[in-house]
Amino acid sequence: MVTGGFRSQSAMEDALRSGAIDVIGMARPFVVEPDFANKLLSTKGNVSPVKPISTGIKKVDDMAIMEISWYTNQIHRISEGLEPSTKVRGLFSVANVFYQFWRRGQQVKKVRA
Repeated sequence: MVTGGFRSQSAMEDALRSGAIDVIGMARPFVVEPDFANKLLSTKGNVSPVKPISTGIKKVDDMAIMEISWYTNQIHRISEGLEPSTKVRGLFSVANVFYQFWRRGQQVKKVRA
């Protein structure tokens, strides 16, 4: 199994056909374009719509945690019945990522054994 890194349909098909892998994880493409799986199965030449996250703030953009966090927040939005956000909006997105992690942390119940 491989997760991440594949962007073109032809590369995915080649890797599967070669037997090197059996499964390709594609959470980010599905977040950006929820119908991406249907496109892969019905047409040829598809390329993932995923692009690097950029807030326009170099120090933030250099931290991989922002990109991981932004996509995680989008998965949570989808699970709550909301549409995924399609744009990263500078400081607003940075603040929102931190707020969402704080909010979810408040909802987690601590369990003692």
